[in-house]
Amino acid sequence: MKAGVITLYDTQFKSARQLIHTLCEVAGKGGNLLLNVSPMGNGQIQSEQLDLLQFVEAWMSVHAQSIVGTQPGLEPWQFYGPSTRRGNRFYLFLLMKPYESVTVRGVPIKRIQAVSKVAGGESLQYSTRCAIVDSMLSPDPRRGVNDSSA
Repeated sequence: MKAGVITLYDTQFKSARQLIHTLCEVAGKGGNLLLNVSPMGNGQIQSEQLDLLQFVEAWMSVHAQSIVGTQPGLEPWQFYGPSTRRGNRFYLFLLMKPYESVTVRGVPIKRIQAVSKVAGGESLQYSTRCAIVDSMLSPDPRRGVNDSSA
């Protein structure tokens, strides 16, 4: 058995960005994220940890609907990144950088009503397309997306 040493001020914290990315990835797989907050001997929480928790709190105040009470979203072949789902609404997390365009595959395109940002609700431009054969054979292609409202 190896003995460890706990220092009074541990400064090896994840960044706020890493915490949000991890939260999105865990929610996208149907999980829950448990953060370990370690109070000091006097019962107070280190200011660095409080800062991180406040950042997560601020992010969640805007984006909670895309995390809390959701199910896993699209399959990895449909969208390259984490996603969640609430009913017939999908939430896609664009974690790394701004994108000019995003591709989503295998969704029932005739049911898409809108695309918008969660933060602020700003409408985003989108276009749809499918193979000619798919449009002729199936007026509502589903390809792997389970529709709980049908």
